[in-house]
Amino acid sequence: IARPYGTSLWFIITMSVLILGLRIASYRAPEIPKRRATNNVMDVIFKIMEIESKDVHIYFRRPLESDPLMNNKNSLFVSFYTPRLDSPVAVHENHFWLAIERRLNLFQMVEGFLHTIEYEIPYGEKEIHLHFGWPLSSWVDRISIGIMIHNIIRLPRKFPHFHYHMNHPKKEKSA
Repeated sequence: IARPYGTSLWFIITMSVLILGLRIASYRAPEIPKRRATNNVMDVIFKIMEIESKDVHIYFRRPLESDPLMNNKNSLFVSFYTPRLDSPVAVHENHFWLAIERRLNLFQMVEGFLHTIEYEIPYGEKEIHLHFGWPLSSWVDRISIGIMIHNIIRLPRKFPHFHYHMNHPKKEKSA
């Protein structure tokens, strides 16, 4: 190093600004109020326990899906979103939007959701059916979702007490 004092001064200033910025961002991030206002996993569990039927169907929906929700009393719809974007609006009272936590990806959120359900709801009290839709978006999205589908296929080994469904409803013929 040709100029060690200048280099060390640059390093000290850069590190101090970086540390100061990270500390300020940890409590002044713009998504913190949105995280507090969103649904959480316990809201879904309370709703599951309110359902009188023994069979409960949980549908995982992607944020941009626009097909209408079924108005079934024993069905819940769960969508994940990033709180950095606009807060989504629940279309139905059984539709829950869960914010993706920091440092977690979508599949880790799904796994955490299932761990919480498995822990909070005793085995045999409810028959829980998990429904994953089939991706119908562009080819680029389908390729990127390939790893997610591979992980979903491995879920029955981790959570054997749930029923799994991955399907796409048949479209009605237009007259």
